[in-house]
Amino acid sequence: MKTLRLSIAAFFFLAASSMAIAQSTSFDIELGYQDVTVDGNEDMFRTQINQESGFVLRNFSINFIDPTGESGFADRLRIDASGFGGNPAGRLRLDMGRADTYRLRLFYQEFNSFSALPAYANPLLDDGVVPGQHTWDRTRNVLDIQLEFPIWKTITPIIGYRWNQYEGPGQTTYSVGNDEFRIASDLEQTESEFYLGLNFATKAVYGTFIQGWRDFEGTNHQNLAPGEGVGNNPGTTIGQEVELDSFDRTTRTSAETPVTTFHITARASEKIRLRGSYVRADYEGDTSMDEMLSGS
Repeated sequence: MKTLRLSIAAFFFLAASSMAIAQSTSFDIELGYQDVTVDGNEDMFRTQINQESGFVLRNFSINFIDPTGESGFADRLRIDASGFGGNPAGRLRLDMGRADTYRLRLFYQEFNSFSALPAYANPLLDDGVVPGQHTWDRTRNVLDIQLEFPIWKTITPIIGYRWNQYEGPGQTTYSVGNDEFRIASDLEQTESEFYLGLNFATKAVYGTFIQGWRDFEGTNHQNLAPGEGVGNNPGTTIGQEVELDSFDRTTRTSAETPVTTFHITARASEKIRLRGSYVRADYEGDTSMDEMLSGS
């Protein structure tokens, strides 16, 4: 792998007017370009490293502070990001707010996972067929947004949303008729949660109460991989060649899960603290599967 990097860094203060004299903003960015060349097994390289040629955002950071509280939308803002582009994992974090009005937190992450281990579940390895038959190339995206309103002295309302998606193609094997066949799959799973709650804090007691409503939807569609109808095992069974002409399976899963979370801490004295937690999740779901296959 060959990598060429270009870095740009800047730091400056804003003092354009009397309202911005006390404001400060720092800005830092590092961009890179990498050229990836693989000699050997590309599947093994992607399984272990999984980097690609192209531009890479190695680091991005903005930090804005206005202690005077005279700015319009926020008196503090922090953005950090890294890993987007040719890397398999990228993340973004935002934290902003204004005095005692609101505080917004946002987190986003994407991650690509690839696996094609040559020696795993591969009966054709001795015949020179290198890629494994149990593989996947899938991406996970995670989003978490939380908004707080510190409008009261002891109680802070909270509203939030979480989203988690996992999808992509893969391959596995299926055994039927004393033979094993390679199956291609396409997976898509999405989990989302909307929640409400509050933080409370006094001199003696503080804690958090959150009520969430979580939904899950998942679909996994599998069919016979192209050219794989002859199976992995040569020969016959009771004089009959085993072949698979078609295979189609779809698995669907849906679920709803109300989640209640409660944490509390009480100061009994300067040296003694009492802590309690309560978590309850009521899962209710349904799974269905349709499968059709034909062959000899």
